[in-house]
Amino acid sequence: MVEIRIDFGDRNSTPVPEEAAMREAMAEQAMALYEDLSPRTPVHSVSVHYSHEAQEDERGGSLRHSITVGLPDGTPLTREMVLSGNLESR
Repeated sequence: MVEIRIDFGDRNSTPVPEEAAMREAMAEQAMALYEDLSPRTPVHSVSVHYSHEAQEDERGGSLRHSITVGLPDGTPLTREMVLSGNLESR
């Protein structure tokens, strides 16, 4: 089973993006890696994690946002799946 996990983020000096812009950036990252790997092997899920140093959680660490998309039975990933996926923040 192949699961892709992508971690990326922004530094404190960049503005905190609106949710729509963050989702767009997450979709761009997910699609780029998925399109590179999927011809080589079946991908079963894609998980994208975004953090921004200017956002802090209750412990003082960077707040992380993530979207995970399951791809059962060879379902191909689409940009819309990431854009409309459940956004979790921790």
